[in-house]
Amino acid sequence: MDEFTEINPNDAAEKLPWWFARMSSDTWAFGLLLVTNQVVCIECIDSIWRDKRGTMWLDVTLLKNAPPAAMKLRWPCFLAPTSRLDATINADHVVAAFELSAA
Repeated sequence: MDEFTEINPNDAAEKLPWWFARMSSDTWAFGLLLVTNQVVCIECIDSIWRDKRGTMWLDVTLLKNAPPAAMKLRWPCFLAPTSRLDATINADHVVAAFELSAA
């Protein structure tokens, strides 16, 4: 992986909002609102990468089921379509990050 460098979530704080470090150290229901007005429902950020052009990429674990709070959102929610929960998201496409209460 010569084209990608893994970034420590705490070191990424200068390039990414502090919530990304929180989502890297906690397992919970989080939502990432994308520029497409879709919410990607995730359990955590597993790792953060930077490519050779400086773009940040988030390896995430998707949620299988939408928590009750996700049903109240006005945006469509993206969940894992299969039993494979891993996904990678271009951080430039994330407009907002927030907690989705499990209760």
